[in-house]
Amino acid sequence: MHKTHGIFIVILVCISTTFAQDAEWIYYFNGDRVTALAHEGDYVWAGTLGGGLVKIHKFTSESTFYYKFNSGLPYNSITSIAVDSSGTKWFAHWSSSELVSFDGTDWTVHEIDPENIMDGIECIAIDGENVKWIGTNENGLLSYDGYNFTLYDTLNSELPDNDISSIALEENGVMWIGTWNGGLASFDGVEWSVYNESNSDLPHNSVTSIAIDEHNVKWIGTWGAGLVSFDGVSWNALDDPDSEFVLEDIWKISFDNDGVLWVSAWGELWHGLVSYSGNSFSYYDTTNSGLPHNSVFAISPDGDSGVWFGTSHGLVAFDGNDWTHRIQHQCMIFRLMMCVV
Repeated sequence: MHKTHGIFIVILVCISTTFAQDAEWIYYFNGDRVTALAHEGDYVWAGTLGGGLVKIHKFTSESTFYYKFNSGLPYNSITSIAVDSSGTKWFAHWSSSELVSFDGTDWTVHEIDPENIMDGIECIAIDGENVKWIGTNENGLLSYDGYNFTLYDTLNSELPDNDISSIALEENGVMWIGTWNGGLASFDGVEWSVYNESNSDLPHNSVTSIAIDEHNVKWIGTWGAGLVSFDGVSWNALDDPDSEFVLEDIWKISFDNDGVLWVSAWGELWHGLVSYSGNSFSYYDTTNSGLPHNSVFAISPDGDSGVWFGTSHGLVAFDGNDWTHRIQHQCMIFRLMMCVV
């Protein structure tokens, strides 16, 4: 990772290369890795590992950069972003216990009892009541209503493990919680249900990512045993019998607005992306698509501008229908062009 001092240089790179299906991609670079994404109207917020935070207009590419030195951010690495119903943005980092909010004007660092959380925040989800649910690194699950934090851990609840990897919310408010070592849990505010290798067909207790489809089926990515779906009764593994690549170590999963499931996976090296729709699989990496790197850390769909992916070499936007980029008017498109702004 490169460190810069004194002068910051920002490069916007627009690349158009002829791929299968005439795919065209947009690239944004700020920091080595884009690790978190969230949408807010016409803007996407991108958190990086060491490169601060970027607010990007999806259609004009206008960008605003936030760092420790020019904002209220206490760190330059952001690994989780969520936007609440009032438009306030919430940021966290997996090695910091400082939860940060930004309402567009003011930055606030929300103090969490250091006895409750010391090892960092892994993920943030916001429910229909605007309550923030915070998955911590080895300290359990926190809820925050804007005034008070409430801790749920293995000592005071049925949470199976204190190391939280992911949180997904049903429309009715039921929360699904993935843990690194204890499997999967659901919580409706009163009752807990726990699913693991011993009491269910969950194939592995290391759950990395959860997504819920339009039929309320839960899709669960694991680290070591691939991807499964759970409809409340039956578990089904997702495998492609026609591919040599085995979906084994899953990092992120998300559904786009067309119901296509996007998966970032690890093979012998980072594999890139897999999409699944209608029992059909498609595979994308640096050799057959516009992905700038095969390591994909964040997946964030948007109804207007396609699906956005955070990678080790920046942020790429991809239109799932036309494979055309949204910022054509920003620079003339030909085989290869670099626009420095």
